[in-house]
Amino acid sequence: GGFPCQPFSRLGAQPGFGDGDRGMLYTQIVRALRVSRPKAFLLENVPGLAEMGDSLNEIIASLDEVGYDVTTEVVTARGLTAQGRKRLFFVGLLRSNDDVGSPKSFHFPYVPDLALRAQDVIEYAEKDDEFGRYRLSLAQMEQLLNRSKRWKPAKLAWPDTTLNVLDGHYGVTVSKGNSQLVPGAAPANPRVFTPRECANIMGFPHWFDIPKKTLREDDDTRDRKGGTTANDCNDTDHEAVAERAHRKRLYLMFGNAVCPPLIAVLAGAVLAEAMTDKNEGNNVNWRSKGLEVAVSLSLEAVLESRREATVQRLEESEILEKVKPISSSLI
Repeated sequence: GGFPCQPFSRLGAQPGFGDGDRGMLYTQIVRALRVSRPKAFLLENVPGLAEMGDSLNEIIASLDEVGYDVTTEVVTARGLTAQGRKRLFFVGLLRSNDDVGSPKSFHFPYVPDLALRAQDVIEYAEKDDEFGRYRLSLAQMEQLLNRSKRWKPAKLAWPDTTLNVLDGHYGVTVSKGNSQLVPGAAPANPRVFTPRECANIMGFPHWFDIPKKTLREDDDTRDRKGGTTANDCNDTDHEAVAERAHRKRLYLMFGNAVCPPLIAVLAGAVLAEAMTDKNEGNNVNWRSKGLEVAVSLSLEAVLESRREATVQRLEESEILEKVKPISSSLI
């Protein structure tokens, strides 16, 4: 689980607990743990919280008070995805009467490096400008080149690079240089990521179903730039405005999501500590199982055109030794 990151994010003022109800929502997790008392938990937040000593210590103390030994660590998803996304994780292990005076220590698992790059998750071979609606307009490109102080061509998503961290603001104010772009073959302008590419970047497998529509429709399809709603437009404009609004919501969803492969490897390690009873699956090597699932998810997020080559590259390493049955099925 997790609690709101905005009060602790470096992208804002980091008000912490001073951010009203939002800053204190972690207490609802504490309440749930006090009532349900699971054997272990895994929580996630932004790495900025790790630098806020008083806030971090208070959260840990609250979790400790309801009976859990808590270990924290900032972990990167770089080894399992094509981006260097770092997040702070909390692992709590429930104390028993026998553990008094000897706190349980959780060891965060080894995360393998699959050396994934932009070319593994981004489409560069474009035919008939199939990504035309994702390209910057002439006006946006002019503003990007002449008014943005932070943007440089080196910041484009070149094929052999590790991508920037995807966040919930992706696709907003593109012309100010706030979003990484995919280079286009001249004379085409660069473009934003597609929602499917965002899913790939985060490590969602290719079979993850991206919704074609979201719950909110016309009342949430206001175009920020022009102030028009879909109801004010003709049919063609209506579709364009609705598509942009839907796309922004997908960017928000993926930018605020966790990376499934990283969660898999962490969850396996947590289960290894929690499943100690013979009747609860302690005959399973949960750390190895978590690694298997993590690598499988990472490979299934790779473009189909790149998957076979990626598997072949990794088969010579020890990384795939434990997941050969899974990796072979991907080819």
